[in-house]
Amino acid sequence: MTGMRDLRIRTLTLIALIAIALAATGYGLASVISSRAEVRVALRAHEDGRLEVGVLHDGELLQPELRFVAPERAEALAGRWLRSSPVSLSVAVGPEQGPEPLRIGFLGDFSEPGADEDLILLEAVRLAVRHANEAGGVFGRPIEVVVGNTGFGADGAMAAAEARRLIEEEGAHALVGPMTSGQTLRVVEAVSGPAGIPTITPSGTSPRLSEANDDDYLFRSTASDAAQGPVLAELAGEAGAEQVAILYFEGAYGEGLRDAFKDAFAGTTAEVVMNDESDPQAVLEALAAINAETGSDTLLIILPVRLAELVLPRVEAAAGFSRFLFTDSTRSMRLLDDLGAELLEGMSGTAPSGGHTQALQAWQGAWLDVHGELPARPFAPEAYDAAAAIILAAAAADSTDGAAIRDQLRRVTDAEGSVVIPGAAGIGGGLALLRQGKAINYEGAESTLDWNADGDLTTGRIGIWRFEGGEIVDVRSIPFTLAP
Repeated sequence: MTGMRDLRIRTLTLIALIAIALAATGYGLASVISSRAEVRVALRAHEDGRLEVGVLHDGELLQPELRFVAPERAEALAGRWLRSSPVSLSVAVGPEQGPEPLRIGFLGDFSEPGADEDLILLEAVRLAVRHANEAGGVFGRPIEVVVGNTGFGADGAMAAAEARRLIEEEGAHALVGPMTSGQTLRVVEAVSGPAGIPTITPSGTSPRLSEANDDDYLFRSTASDAAQGPVLAELAGEAGAEQVAILYFEGAYGEGLRDAFKDAFAGTTAEVVMNDESDPQAVLEALAAINAETGSDTLLIILPVRLAELVLPRVEAAAGFSRFLFTDSTRSMRLLDDLGAELLEGMSGTAPSGGHTQALQAWQGAWLDVHGELPARPFAPEAYDAAAAIILAAAAADSTDGAAIRDQLRRVTDAEGSVVIPGAAGIGGGLALLRQGKAINYEGAESTLDWNADGDLTTGRIGIWRFEGGEIVDVRSIPFTLAP
């Protein structure tokens, strides 16, 4: 019974100490919870058995005159409040309580047939938010995610309208997305740049984004195709291709990667453009004409999955191409499921890759804990990295102001700070370091997030992958370095 009595005394003593500590703030409990001031109970034991309590706020120990509790009085404290004498503590409440909850807007394609794939990227953003919220969120409040549907329109009109809605109506302080380069260009130049809202695309790879008129509010957590193009050219050379036909998507993404490939490829090329209004039969006829003229059997496909599905089943019989090269946009299990493994067996492609770093392993472990299997859709780690960088930058800025967050994005990924990696422990640890006023260096799952003046990654890796045995297999990754 003595042990149970001692436990009760210790429990009631702790209750009394917390009551004193909260009373010492001069405010009610609700005021402390609703504020963003961080206070801690401080406790010291004296040789005579008394316990002395105080409140730590911003590193300062605040103590009332009535601050001692004798253990033998603990049982007498049950059922009533013990109030200390007041101390001075500035706690902002009501309308002056500080920044509102951080809201991250996500822009993805949730129209058919793109919904399932971009839902994976949304889940990656939510995973980063979950990890931060488990550590107390930002400003002592949970982070919120608001979602917009861009559709797949290449002109970006719907994406721009949704971005405006997220900013003006939903109160988004930063954006993750859009997912395509063309939509991203439209959004940052027409909406988020002028509004001063930081925007990080996890999958917009076109080199044209480097020249966007965005007032330095556009970043990307994936590699520019200025890095992917040369690796594609190397892959074509390894396959022995001297002449390559290029079937590309009209717009910033397809044209940018086409140009990057052509600049690096030592052989000759011929090209056919395709968009959502194109007649698949006309496209096949144009490819057949190239094959008849050049004798090439290698076709580089720079298309979204929905368009690749329209031509791939017939391209060998109708146009004479039997060897395909793919890119990040077609690194998709959906293509295998819809077209069958036999058609694609042994075909290779490229996509941004994180290699086998500790950061990527931490992200994979965190994803597996929640979802059970890794996503086949590319850019999920990059979506996580985009959200994580925004969260850490807002915490470092102690503000939801767009310019303040933007100005911290490069600082929280600075090589000078303590390394922070994905995962609940990593993000939580990073937030704790920032609360202590320390510098951090967030290293993402797919890259170190070292951004140059254009918001482009200066280092990273491009992976080579293959359709093999009904699966997508990573073969190897190649490091790249772009201008700082």
